[in-house]
Amino acid sequence: MPSSEYIEKNIKLLIFILIFPLVVLNIQAAGYKLQQDDRLNILVWGHPDLSLTLSIDPDGEISLPLLGKIKAEGLTIEELRELLEEGYGEYIQEPRISLSLLNYKRSQVMILGQVRNPGTYELVGETRVLQLISRAGGPTEKAALDQLRLSRGEEILEINLKGLLSGTVLTGNYLLQDGDVLYLPEEVQKLSIFGEVARPGSYTWWEGKRLSELLAEAGNQTVRGDLSNIRIIYPDGSIEYVDFLAYLADASLNVDPVLPAGSSIYVEEKIFEVIILGEVNRPGSYNWHEGMRLDKLLAQAGNQKERGDLENIRIIRQDGSSEIVNLAAYFAAKEG
Repeated sequence: MPSSEYIEKNIKLLIFILIFPLVVLNIQAAGYKLQQDDRLNILVWGHPDLSLTLSIDPDGEISLPLLGKIKAEGLTIEELRELLEEGYGEYIQEPRISLSLLNYKRSQVMILGQVRNPGTYELVGETRVLQLISRAGGPTEKAALDQLRLSRGEEILEINLKGLLSGTVLTGNYLLQDGDVLYLPEEVQKLSIFGEVARPGSYTWWEGKRLSELLAEAGNQTVRGDLSNIRIIYPDGSIEYVDFLAYLADASLNVDPVLPAGSSIYVEEKIFEVIILGEVNRPGSYNWHEGMRLDKLLAQAGNQKERGDLENIRIIRQDGSSEIVNLAAYFAAKEG
């Protein structure tokens, strides 16, 4: 059954796809700015000799009887109409002008990557990034919504679509130009590993990736890493403890789990111990640390009892070998 997060994301996507085509239709009626090659019909009421149909030239201008060249590019239909009425007002009493846009300049752009219908699109009139994404069917579930790139010649414009849709980012809904390429990359999903490994950090996730593979990428455990006590924190917050040391001893054991994207792994530190017995005040186990010396351990154990023989201390190593140490001589040399 799809998760609530998945359902919510797809509802938002559906709303996005349904709403933005309306924006595309309305933009022509509300504030479209004229461009080169747009074709206009100008009707001056009562003056057919001044009425004509023409296109905006490469300089963004139109040539009119009596008025000569007028800069039209960048104006809305209403702004140009008011400008023409003002100009003809010097020649005609209370001129009435009707102005209509017969066709828009057409341009081609591409949208690639994680959209439902990637490809080349012909744009008519003023079109922005959000409208193009809508025409392409909206982003897929794999899209990295905060990492869009708009290529315009040698210029690359970064776009945070997630921020635009949530209202936290106010820039990025760029007006598209002929030849623009909009790219929606795939979101790179990660796994994190921390604690006693050689190279802690984030690593790329792929379907079926196992704990053993992530450990290998991270350079395996350090000398102090405890593979018998690995903690896996899953994306839903649940925690699993894994004895990976048992898996290394017997690969038939099912303790090399497949990791879902977004999981975090923590390799605990081993607790190293040394044991001191015999004629000391507090015999028992004590935590070991790198560089630990015998005199410090003896001090932790409350030093020797009256019957303790510092000249004949036996150290027994893990491999079974032993060594006799004269700690009394060490103390005497230190005091001298």
